Amino acid sequence: MAKKPKNNLTKKLLIIGGSLAAVLVVLILYFGQATQPVNIREELDKKASQVKGLSQQRRQMLKIQLAIADFRISNNKLPESLDELRPVYFDSVPIDPETGKPFSYKVEGAKYVLGEKKTAPTLVAAAGASTQDAVLSGEAQQEALIASLDDKVETVAFVYDPSEKRDPFIPFDLSAKLDDDPNKTPLERYELGQLRLTAVLAGLDEPTATVENAVGKGFLVKKGAKIGTNNGEVVEILQDRIKILETSVDFTGQTKTNVVELVLRTKDQISDDVRDNIKANTRQQRP
Repeated sequence: MAKKPKNNLTKKLLIIGGSLAAVLVVLILYFGQATQPVNIREELDKKASQVKGLSQQRRQMLKIQLAIADFRISNNKLPESLDELRPVYFDSVPIDPETGKPFSYKVEGAKYVLGEKKTAPTLVAAAGASTQDAVLSGEAQQEALIASLDDKVETVAFVYDPSEKRDPFIPFDLSAKLDDDPNKTPLERYELGQLRLTAVLAGLDEPTATVENAVGKGFLVKKGAKIGTNNGEVVEILQDRIKILETSVDFTGQTKTNVVELVLRTKDQISDDVRDNIKANTRQQRP
């Protein structure tokens, strides 16, 4: 009879130990199966390898363009130079395998130019040889060779026919296609850069603002209004600006958000007529 308490204690210890072991197994399985963060460099290599028939130069250019697209989504701007892609996307500025030099890169407004266009080479036939034996020559070598030849030497200029061929120097179009959904509002068809904030009325029951397009057409916006081509939504209306939350999906499939502000320029630039029109339109929209 004296052994009973000891047996009960042993059973309790076994139950507690078994429970702890079960919890430990669940934790191991959970963390072992947790999704690992996306390795951006591996993703660039994977995407570039899926495009068949590219030269080493074009494949490297595609990786750079994918990196620029992801940088633009994350920072809401283009990189000023390829050096800004380090160290997230590359260890160093990518090298053009054909020239052995870093790829040229230039930003022109909202677009960029990657790589340099090359002039078509000239084929020059050596003296006494047919044009089929012509070899490529540098500009200085061509001038020296032409000067040493007589008038009977035949020169053939190589002419590139671009018809039915894609220009290899045009960057891949990685931008999202515009949605032609007829259910979208007119403001969802404008880039935010095409709109400007012209007035804010914060004293109303519900703060209201007005934005204009490039031709001066005005639109009233309130909190929750859809705006822009990147799934933008007005989340806050302040006295001198409105805040817009944009949502986008990058090429890795991850959802990213970005807050953009449209700022009121100055009060002096807003006429009383504009304010009166906003008040009148607001009254008409009230039930």
